[in-house]
Amino acid sequence: MKKFAVSVLLVVTLNGLGLAQCTSKTDGYVTSSGYKVSVAKPCAMWFISDALDIPRNGLQGLILIAEQNDMVIIGTVVRPKATLDTSAATLLKLMRLSNDLDYVKIGLDSDGDLFVRVEVRSRMLDAAEFKATVQDVIKASAKAYAATK
Repeated sequence: MKKFAVSVLLVVTLNGLGLAQCTSKTDGYVTSSGYKVSVAKPCAMWFISDALDIPRNGLQGLILIAEQNDMVIIGTVVRPKATLDTSAATLLKLMRLSNDLDYVKIGLDSDGDLFVRVEVRSRMLDAAEFKATVQDVIKASAKAYAATK
């Protein structure tokens, strides 16, 4: 997740150098989603900043959407390592929650941050599936956040 975050920050910094014409279907789904969207990398990476109920702190509270080749990843950092209780009881709650959720991954990245994400093939994604997937991430992030209080 750290490499991803550094990449995102670099892309955001360089974003002003020029915008290319985007033909990505995912771009259309993101920009017409009704959420507040920031483009991190044209045709490849976006942030939604007004969809989650969890507190916003850095990347926590932002939905990250990335597309590369045939994969679209929609996810969020639920808790950074610094605020995550990694006791056995909390991790057990998260494991049980992971079992209850369909198609959503819950995990700890290499930096120790708690995330939820969905990975889907772009060729299988349409506007309705995109909206449903964003809602799955929103619901899962709220449950994961509550499980770690």
